[in-house]
Amino acid sequence: MSHPTSPPEVRSAAPVEQIADTINYVLLPVIANREVRQETARRAATEVLELILPGLRITAGLARDASVDVERVTALYERWVKAGPPPLGASMARWWDQRLAELHAAVLGTTDAPGRPS
Repeated sequence: MSHPTSPPEVRSAAPVEQIADTINYVLLPVIANREVRQETARRAATEVLELILPGLRITAGLARDASVDVERVTALYERWVKAGPPPLGASMARWWDQRLAELHAAVLGTTDAPGRPS
């Protein structure tokens, strides 16, 4: 039995089939029976995806949350640049306190976002 020289190329098939093709390629020198090898590869691919997909959903949700946070802080920065420095005669301590309170609110978000601190 000859072993192919390169692993299967990635294509736009279902994730289970992509992973199964790769596992099938790895099992080729070990399991001679094609049907057994392909079934083993599909079963292993399904188990791999059952472990990976929940983590991907969590990661995607965190990435969306982080994107919203960055947008809020960027909008705050642009508003501060547009406003310019504090007016002459204004208390620097109060001006900075106000800025820090605005930054705090922008970083933590609003209380209406589920699971976010207020």
